[in-house]
Amino acid sequence: MSLPPLSMTLRDRILALVREASFVPADEPELARRLGLPKKQRSQLKFEVRQLLRDGRLARGAHGRLA
Repeated sequence: MSLPPLSMTLRDRILALVREASFVPADEPELARRLGLPKKQRSQLKFEVRQLLRDGRLARGAHGRLA
């Protein structure tokens, strides 16, 4: 699994990651790790995840994992 380009917005990077055929559902800390985000950006990740969940572009599965 390759990392989405850093030139993309965080929202686009999240969507690119979850659209990969090899993506396995993950919780937010694991998603941050896979995206290579520093701890400082985790609040931004949470914000983007909430927006994507609200818009129906992401879903929460078992154990709160995102898919």
